[in-house]
Amino acid sequence: MLGCVEYATTSDGIRIAYARRGRGRVVVWMPPLPARHLELEWEQPGERRWLEWLASRYTLVQYDPRGLGLSERTVTSSS
Repeated sequence: MLGCVEYATTSDGIRIAYARRGRGRVVVWMPPLPARHLELEWEQPGERRWLEWLASRYTLVQYDPRGLGLSERTVTSSS
């Protein structure tokens, strides 16, 4: 299951959603755009098995890019 969702704020004030789960070396997971949503990834059986496997061996970090998923959606730039 998804860890606690937290937010980081970029230098231009946009809030980016991220979550951590597991322990060990850090692995940042980001599937191809535009299919991004921290919570919904865990609802897909195939994705869930993969994410659980990663989190059982590493510290899994997931994030939603600017304007997608749980990150702030009122953005004027995706850079």
